[in-house]
Order: sequence, then structure tokens, then C-alpha cells
Amino acid sequence: MRRRILALLLSVAVFALCLAGCGGDSAAPTDPPATDAPEAPGTAEEDVPEGQSAYTLIYRDQNGDPVPGLTANICDDDACTPMVTDENGTIHFVQASFAYHIQVLKVPEGYDFDRSQEFYTEATGGTYEFTVTKN
Repeated sequence: MRRRILALLLSVAVFALCLAGCGGDSAAPTDPPATDAPEAPGTAEEDVPEGQSAYTLIYRDQNGDPVPGLTANICDDDACTPMVTDENGTIHFVQASFAYHIQVLKVPEGYDFDRSQEFYTEATGGTYEFTVTKN
């Protein structure tokens, strides 16, 4: 009987850790505005396989300069995948059409970002811009 209770408590703890790791808190989500920025090369609608969508995340500082080296988690209902911005402050991915949960994990030295904010993409993909504060 003690083993069953211990196993149940362990299962609940593991579930809670997994939920916390994907940002499963109850804070109200915020959707970043989709922009009309040009699509990344090779992401024209005809290049994206059926059932998938193209997503572009652009991170700039308050002066409009790109923020390279920022790490963001891209989460669906099952897993999170960390991705790093390129020299243009951009993360681009083509995945199954889904409203992905975006979490900023790490910003480069000299920058700040309010990590308590939650962001979700549209399931149809798109381009989303974020502002990171340069100190």
C-alpha cells in the first residue's frame, strides 16, 4: 500500500515538473502581433507541406536592432524545443500547424526580457515580432 501511495505521489510530482517546464502556469497568455514582414526565403505558401505552417519569430531591441543569440522554447502539447536566434534576431521553423507556446529562456548579456509573459502563435503560422530591452 505504501508503494502505491509513493508511486502516485511520484507520478504527480513528475507531471507537475513537466507542466512547469512547458510554462503551464495560469498567467494570462498574450499573443504577439502578427506582422506583414516579408517571408523568409523558401517559406512561400507553396513550399510548406500540407498540414504544416511556417513560423518566423523576430527579436529586436527597443532601437530596432536585431538580438542574435537569444534562446526561445517552442512548445506544443507534448514537448518543447529550444531554438536560438540567428544574426538577424530571427528564429524560423516549419512544423505541424499548431498554436505554439513561445517562451524566452535566455537573452544575451546586456539585454533584459520579462520572462513572465506568455506568447502563443496562431495555428496558421505567421511572423511575430518581440521587443527585448537593451541595457
